[in-house]
Amino acid sequence: PWRLQALAITDVLRFRDDIALEVRPRADGGSTVAMRSKSRLGLSDWGANAKRIRAFFADLRPRIGA
Repeated sequence: PWRLQALAITDVLRFRDDIALEVRPRADGGSTVAMRSKSRLGLSDWGANAKRIRAFFADLRPRIGA
């Protein structure tokens, strides 16, 4: 598998969120993409991590023809 780890820093309060992206090959020759985004601090991220993941996949889909 191909793995990427990144750090996102929020604009206002400078919170740090850990991002992990993994691309795994499938038996049919395609690939499966998985993403995780997790806040380091706090009890709630007000949906920021879910929004980040949705935005990533929304941007990825047209690029791969899905």
